[in-house]
Amino acid sequence: MIKLNYFNCLKDEYVKNGLKLNEIQNNKYEKELKKAIINKVHPMMDWLDLPYQEKSVIDEIQLFGSKISRLYENFIVLGIGGSALGAKAVKQALYSQNPDENGKKKIKVKVIDNVDAERFEKLLNKINLKKTMFNVVTKSGTTVEILTMFAVVLNRLKEELGYDFFVNLVVTTEKDNVLWKYCQENNIKTYEVPKGVGGRYSVLCPVGLLPCAVMGVDLHKLIGGAKQVLENFKQQEGKDNICYTSALINYNYFVKGKREIALLPYSNRLERMTDFYIQLLSESLGKAKTLNNKANKMFFTPTKAEGVTYQHSLLQMYQEGSQDRLFCFINLTKHNAEVKVPKFKDASLDKFLPKSMTALMKQEQIGSSLAVKQAGHPSYELIVPTLNEENIGALLFYFELTTALMAELMNVNGYDQPGVEMQKKYTKALIGVKGFEEAQKELETMIKDKEKYEI
Repeated sequence: MIKLNYFNCLKDEYVKNGLKLNEIQNNKYEKELKKAIINKVHPMMDWLDLPYQEKSVIDEIQLFGSKISRLYENFIVLGIGGSALGAKAVKQALYSQNPDENGKKKIKVKVIDNVDAERFEKLLNKINLKKTMFNVVTKSGTTVEILTMFAVVLNRLKEELGYDFFVNLVVTTEKDNVLWKYCQENNIKTYEVPKGVGGRYSVLCPVGLLPCAVMGVDLHKLIGGAKQVLENFKQQEGKDNICYTSALINYNYFVKGKREIALLPYSNRLERMTDFYIQLLSESLGKAKTLNNKANKMFFTPTKAEGVTYQHSLLQMYQEGSQDRLFCFINLTKHNAEVKVPKFKDASLDKFLPKSMTALMKQEQIGSSLAVKQAGHPSYELIVPTLNEENIGALLFYFELTTALMAELMNVNGYDQPGVEMQKKYTKALIGVKGFEEAQKELETMIKDKEKYEI
């Protein structure tokens, strides 16, 4: 089970504007927040049911993923945002594409979440299409970027496989939308995204579970880790409740004027997990209006800086820059490699050497947290014991639940994304999608003089 240490958040001689212990161990909101989560008081909260899925549902996905990994050389996910970030995070944390202990090659898993034509063309030309399974992921079924890549892939598969093109495709989307119907008409296997689960909260449904199954991740253990976090929230009092306490720390510091939360993973294999969290925080909490239709004055920006690399770039700004940041260190207790450091046999050099690279990583993190504390900045640590399915499932769900609790505290809608929808509308207008003519006129007015200012 993951842990939280908030010692460096507390008010003391260094963090003079820090939180008092009674502000963190505060049960004031606990009853209300538990009621909101357990009763699912808003639409699109069915992600809270995903840790309790039926065993048979999970077993079928596990079995199909295993079949793909045996029959194909490549598994390529075409997804963006919530349809991609969970799979990318789990892949980095748990999957190695190196041959197994018997020298057998493993399936290569790629997640394509951008419409960079050069990169996409290079990929398609490099792989054996007959030995590649494509997983098209879009909840709405109308995501322009995904449909664009799907159309290209579909054409290539038809050229290569003829009438059997559908064998190399599996589509994950919402039931009965236009894409679902197309798949049914063309014999393409589908997995359903539940109607009450939004994209950024969908990692524990087939959106994320199928790629995980292909990678050999034990889905029951992954979901079991998520269930542990949810049960901790339901059963533990505030001061022992990891998600409630984390949400309260973040909220209290945002009330105090913090405008950035810097996520600092001290393991390369946890770096993509912070991307997953950043999307959750940004799309769920970055709202102009509260649920009471009042101006939301609690804006903040989540950022990422990978330890120890940022210590030789961003740390200077963190140390002596503005005092509007809260730091979240994400630490791994047991790394998969130690790498002992040999001596130069030169005392003037050997005095700088640690016992191992892992020991150095851990001491660097402690040094960084104390350095930002000395500069007056609050921080807290998320502690991941080791990289396994249970802990990664727990971390994914911790990010989801903590975000949802912050939305309740901030009184914003944590499940819509009006800013994103505006961009989608403009994109569809620009490419000439029927029904977006008014948006097209608006855009023409907005950019009519743009070329005058190009130098």
